[in-house]
Amino acid sequence: MLTVRRATLDDIGAVDLLLRRSYGPLLRADYPPSTLVLALPAVARAQPRLLASGRYFLAEEAGEVQGAG
Repeated sequence: MLTVRRATLDDIGAVDLLLRRSYGPLLRADYPPSTLVLALPAVARAQPRLLASGRYFLAEEAGEVQGAG
């Protein structure tokens, strides 16, 4: 069962992991590998300000982040 909650700064590691796992496969069809190698480390990172804003949410299942936005 998915649960949705507001993110906090304590979630930064879990959001980083989610973004790293998803951005590569999602962007692979649209960008060459040379671009992804350079761009992914910069874009696949949680933004602390956003997590602390109270307007960013996580969807979790069994304690693991499944989605964020």
